[in-house]
Amino acid sequence: KQATAISWLPLTVILANNQTFDIREFAGGFYISGNDFAETTDLCASVILLKKPGDRMTYFFSRYWIPESKLDSSPDDVDYRQWERDGYLTIVPGNAVDTSAVADWHYYLLQEYDLKPVRSGYDNRYAKDYVKRYEDIFGEKIAVNIPQDFKVLSNPMKTLEADFRSGLVSYRNNPVDLWCYRNAGVAVDKFGRQMPCKMEAKKRIDGAAAAIIAYAALEWHKSEFSALVG
Repeated sequence: KQATAISWLPLTVILANNQTFDIREFAGGFYISGNDFAETTDLCASVILLKKPGDRMTYFFSRYWIPESKLDSSPDDVDYRQWERDGYLTIVPGNAVDTSAVADWHYYLLQEYDLKPVRSGYDNRYAKDYVKRYEDIFGEKIAVNIPQDFKVLSNPMKTLEADFRSGLVSYRNNPVDLWCYRNAGVAVDKFGRQMPCKMEAKKRIDGAAAAIIAYAALEWHKSEFSALVG
């Protein structure tokens, strides 16, 4: 049972991780991803996690999707259309995001940069179309369900926080990532285990959730991933 919820990352810590990078630096390499799929009211987020040999930094490269019907009614004081113009987000016609679009984005990364997934962690809710399309592209066993509970998410969330506090995360100063990290709270159960939660009902945290899912997939498959990174 959830005992309490508190703010997760201080803004100063998020802003201190201000290194940036060019995705082309990782061309031909491997990644682990985290994917948080949305109800119609939320963002849909995909975060790929990249590493360099002998480098402790974690490099995040993200993409977001939101239904066009939600823009005018959105309670959030953000400019989704500007984020789309800047290349961080895709506005999807209609009332819902077809999650197969996320798999298509991963296929684009393969075609454009020869970036290959080692594992792709996902939140099982609303993931059916994504998983089907992902397996069509990359085969079975690459996409892995990461249960959204305290037992699974606690250690990855704590590890990601520690890396943030040590200045070891680069999210390319992606403003959507920043917004999601700012909005994220941490729920703590009676055993001291953690998982992400919203501090305010109308504030979206999907990018933060996707990053934690990526860290969970990394935790499960670290030796395999490290061997491929070199």
